[in-house]
Amino acid sequence: MPVLSEHHRLCGNINPLKMDEIFILQPGGTRKFDEWIPPFTKPGKYKVVLSYANIPSKKWDGILMGEHNPLAMWFVRNSTECLLESNAIIFTVSE
Repeated sequence: MPVLSEHHRLCGNINPLKMDEIFILQPGGTRKFDEWIPPFTKPGKYKVVLSYANIPSKKWDGILMGEHNPLAMWFVRNSTECLLESNAIIFTVSE
């Protein structure tokens, strides 16, 4: 299977955090993430696992492209630290 770097990052810019990006994930709940997923353009079989880390005390590095919403940032700073991993999805890209 082709390998895509786990730490695929295109630039050091950070979009401002908005309230509509804050969510509560209940035990057994789900959340759809459909942004910032790289395209799979090379033919082959792929295995994809999404890892999500919430680290409330983490310093946000990079170039801020605007001001974070203060209430959204408060929710981040007062949230529960966690590391989540999705089930694996295996698929094939044809030519």
